[in-house]
Amino acid sequence: RYLAGEVLGARSAEEREFLVTSSVLDELTPGACDAVTGIVGSLGVLRSLVADRVFTVLADPSGPTFMYHRLLREFLQSQLAERGEAEVARYHSRAADYFMTTADTGAVVRHAVAAGRAADAMDRLGDEFIDLANNGRIEEMWTWIGMIGAEQVLAHPVLSSAPAWASLNLGRYDEIDPWLESFEMLDGVAEQDRLNFRLHGAALRCHRDRHLGLLDQAIESAEAVMADVDRASGLIPGPTALAAAGAALALDGRGARADEVLRRAIAEGAAVGEPSSVVFGYGYLAFVTDDPVVALAHADSALAMVTAPELERFHLPAIAWFVRGRCSQHAGRVADARDELDRALMLAEAGREPLVEVLVLMQQARLHHLVGDDDSRRESLRAGERVLEHTTGTAWLHEQLKAAGAATRFAPTDDAHLPVGARELTGREMDVLRLLPFDLTRREIARQLFVSENTVKTHLTSIRHKLLVSGRRDIVDRARELGLLDQPAG
Repeated sequence: RYLAGEVLGARSAEEREFLVTSSVLDELTPGACDAVTGIVGSLGVLRSLVADRVFTVLADPSGPTFMYHRLLREFLQSQLAERGEAEVARYHSRAADYFMTTADTGAVVRHAVAAGRAADAMDRLGDEFIDLANNGRIEEMWTWIGMIGAEQVLAHPVLSSAPAWASLNLGRYDEIDPWLESFEMLDGVAEQDRLNFRLHGAALRCHRDRHLGLLDQAIESAEAVMADVDRASGLIPGPTALAAAGAALALDGRGARADEVLRRAIAEGAAVGEPSSVVFGYGYLAFVTDDPVVALAHADSALAMVTAPELERFHLPAIAWFVRGRCSQHAGRVADARDELDRALMLAEAGREPLVEVLVLMQQARLHHLVGDDDSRRESLRAGERVLEHTTGTAWLHEQLKAAGAATRFAPTDDAHLPVGARELTGREMDVLRLLPFDLTRREIARQLFVSENTVKTHLTSIRHKLLVSGRRDIVDRARELGLLDQPAG
């Protein structure tokens, strides 16, 4: 009664209409009020309400932006509701039209949904989907999708996978499959949209299983990505799916295949302006690259794109920081290596990347060995073992961790005269090294040592990294410089 009689009753009919119709707005700016109420000169009305203390405040002078007191706004909205749903929708529709011309996607969604224009809300959200995701506005996007409604979002060609991607980035891994399965049950979906969604699903599962340490399952999804990627269309599915597949292949020790997939992810991601796949692609490309100079350049390319805190918060550059730390260590920059590896571990833990954690921990073990901190070396190796206990399909990483343990089991003073790379060669790697001058094939070396050809390939890759060289001939030349080979080449 007070608000009706003393507040509204004291204002002119035009001001009363202004108050009631503008109550659909969360914040009152002159432009928005002009558009919604149809009254030109809203700024003067708003200033008058503030001056007369009509439960209106100037919230931001720079806007200027005003706000009604919560109690007044609720009363005004109840007055508008008495005119019927169609009238309420009409003013929300005006607000939606106004905000379509601004950068306020949240306002567009809220007002379009309230006006019964869910399609417009989804189209705007679809247009902004990549930017919202890459700027870390996942929670907001999740809220707006909830406003629109699951059934309508599922049927939208761009937004159908958005809730599942939001679940992935928010760590709600158990919500991904139900959403993907709900889409599969929809009727009347175009075959191309269904194919695009299937590619999204493979990429999502690949990322999720890597986060959970289920590398064998991630590899299955990676193969599904490669089977469908050439038939998909649209901006988002291709590069994000390729980046996910490339990362899984890299962590499985399949460097050559990963290299090919990651280069494609980078090219397609750059072409459509999808930075996360480019950052991810360059980081893992650096990881699988044999040449340390090129690897460092790839890592720097990844980190150069991390211009917003949100991209770092989403763990994307963790692998790039790991590569930088590894390169710094091999170059003898111990302090830099320590800082870079610490940063990589922090990001990997925050982003739930257990397989990257293992890589960082084994490299930290090598660094602790280099400076003579044996207690920290053992703890890093034990921490890596604990992480791997909860993973599946990680045979290659287990092998790498064992190699790190073997390479660091003796005190560094025992071979302090050797460079850092040579000091880290394991006994088995030395066996492979001694056969290289004879120009044997990998298969022939494998037969000589009674191991598999893949094992020889792994040792060769490790030797190249440790000696900071790129080819077999370079390995032999470098080994002779270090006094590791006495016999002449055959």
